[in-house]
Amino acid sequence: MREWKRWTVEEDKKLLKEYKLKGPTKLSKEMTNRTIYAIMQRYRILTQSNKPIERIHETQIDKCPFCGSSRINKVDTWYGNVVEAYYCVNCLKEFLPNRELIPPLYADGCEGR
Repeated sequence: MREWKRWTVEEDKKLLKEYKLKGPTKLSKEMTNRTIYAIMQRYRILTQSNKPIERIHETQIDKCPFCGSSRINKVDTWYGNVVEAYYCVNCLKEFLPNRELIPPLYADGCEGR
């Protein structure tokens, strides 16, 4: 059984460039970690979608941009709507993947007087 992995930018480029020339069977032999079905599905997604595929986790965040701690967790939080963000256990700050600080809901420390 093959292990599931995210599609890389290089794989997407190869797929878009060579799919019509070689077909999914030949490409699956070249791309040994991809099945014929996975190649056909990915090509369909890439070509039938009007919007580009958003690559959320291209760069992995391993340190807090504010204190440098590696004690961070990925969280879902409210920032206008629900977004994926990171939370630093060391300095207690939430930040977006682009390292922008999410301001605290209660900036003055008075949560519920």
